[in-house]
This record gives sequence, C-alpha cells and structure tokens, in this order.
Amino acid sequence: MKKCLFAFFIIVSCNTCFAQGKFQLYLTKACSTVERLDSSYYLMPLNNPDMAYFPKKGIVHLPNKGRYLISFNEGPILDSNMIEIKDTSLVVYRLKESKIQRYLSGALDTPPVYTECDSLLNGYAEDFYPNGNLKIRGNFIKGYPKDSVVTFYATGKLEKRVNILSKVVNIEEYDISGNLIKLSHNQNKSFMTYSEYEWIEYYLDGKVKSDLSSVKRIINIKEFYPTGQLKILQTKNKRIEYYENGNESLTYHWHGKKDDIEKNKLDFTVKEIKFNRNGQMLQSAIFEDWGYFGYPPKLDISKSDWLVSFKKYKDGKEILVVKDMDTKEFIKKNNPQASQTL
Repeated sequence: MKKCLFAFFIIVSCNTCFAQGKFQLYLTKACSTVERLDSSYYLMPLNNPDMAYFPKKGIVHLPNKGRYLISFNEGPILDSNMIEIKDTSLVVYRLKESKIQRYLSGALDTPPVYTECDSLLNGYAEDFYPNGNLKIRGNFIKGYPKDSVVTFYATGKLEKRVNILSKVVNIEEYDISGNLIKLSHNQNKSFMTYSEYEWIEYYLDGKVKSDLSSVKRIINIKEFYPTGQLKILQTKNKRIEYYENGNESLTYHWHGKKDDIEKNKLDFTVKEIKFNRNGQMLQSAIFEDWGYFGYPPKLDISKSDWLVSFKKYKDGKEILVVKDMDTKEFIKKNNPQASQTL
C-alpha cells in the first residue's frame, strides 16, 4: 500500500551539506509514556505539495527554510500538522497522540479509522482536553463511525458534527466563534474513490462563499464574492471567472473524447480567453490535454501537451500568434514575459 501512496510524490533524498534545515519527530503513542524516534512520516512544502522529504536515519534534511506539512504513510491524522523551519539548526518535534485518534489505514481509497489506545474503537467513546472540556464523542464499529461523531474546540464550542445515514454522510463545520462555515453531503460508501459529494462554504455573515459538487466524476462549482456577486461558475464543459464588477476575466470551454490507447481516460481540447476588467481581450488559446481522467481537464496551459493556437493582444491588436507547437517548446522559444502568460 505504501508504494501506491509514494507514487503521488516526487521522493527526494536530501542529505547534503547544503541542507537549510533538519527535522526529527518523536512520537508517544496513546496510553503510553514511552517516547520513540519516528520515521513513518514525510514533510511537504506548504507552497509545493507535489514535493515530499522523507527521514533518513531519523532525520529529514530540508533544502530550504519555510513552512512544511507533516503527513504519515500509515499513522495519526494530526489536528495541526504545520511546522516552520527558520534556520539550519535541528528542529525536534514531540507528538503525543490523543486517547482517541484518527489513523490512516494505508490504503488510498479507504477512509481513516478511529482508534483508542491503538485498538479499533467499538461502541460509544469520549475523549477530553487537558482542561477537562470534551474533545470528541461518538459511536463506532470496528473503527468506523456508526451513526455520529462530534468534535469540539478546547474552549468547549462545537467544531464539527458528522451524521452517518444509510446513503449519505452529512458534515457541519464551525469556526471557533460558533459560525457555520461549511456543510458537506457525501455519498456513504466504504471507499472514497468515485464518491459523490457536495461542499458548501459560508462567509461569517451567512452568505454562501462557494458550492462545489462532484457527480459522476463531473465537478461543478459556484463561487461568490462577499457581496454576493458571482466569482466562478463551472459546469461539465465550461468554467467562467468574473471580476467583482461582473465582467468576465477568464473563460474556458472544453470537450473530451476517449483516449485511443487508454479507454478509461479522455483527450481534451480546451479553449481559453482572458479579458481585462473593461472586457477587452488580452489572450486567447486552444490547447490539448491528453490521457486525462474525469472532468474538468487541468485547465493550465503551461502543463498542456500541445498548443493548437495562441494569440496575445494589446489595445485590440494581435501582437503574438503561434500555431501547432509543443507547449514546452513554446515556453522555451518565447521571451520570459510572454511565457508568464502561460
């Protein structure tokens, strides 16, 4: 299972004298007092989640200072998993697991399980903060929630409520002040892959911030400015982004056909148009993404496979026209300013 997880990352071994930071993690298991040096985790740069750094002989050597996220291959899911490397000295991080802990099972397509002192939870269970306030309560069967799980902030205010029904899992999330910030409706399956869901996020005044859903692998999005003005609209075959004045800033239209080799994947043709705040066209492009899975395609011209056409405008006039070129070749051949538009 670990090999499946590692395939998602660029595995980096950085053990040279040029390292800008060093990190160690000591883990104390729930219901234990024994602290052990742990090597079952990895660090991901906060600004580049595609990169991962793994411990070697108990130490992670990092090439840069900055903020990193701690994640485990098969281990606890942390309430707070961000650390900051400020200098080249060794950072020692000590983690004490809670009595009730969510644990990754190691399989990518299954949800985490709940444990109590390293054993899968069965029946009703509670855990508390050091100040005595309730931290979590719920009913469980073999580590999975039976009907509900409720978590609280250390102040005692409600943080999250999960209700499990026969076909749907409903989740309410609140901020530290008690404001509802997110509602989720997820298909209740024993695995997460291909599950259908809807996430609704709110501003503090109760207005909808975003509404995102996935049905039959198609992602639909409605996102709004605090004023209620539409910011992003995405459906099966298009995505439109708006300025606060209501004018379009960016539009995508795409269509896909089955890949000739891998029938479960799609080859997409995407049309992109950029506008300034006054509605004047700045750039138009048609590009192709090959062998992509599900809707929408990547919608990032710099990562596309082929550039069918590219036009750049200034004051309504074409200043750059390119046709039928490998995208990487286009970026190399054009000046940096032109490449930044990609």
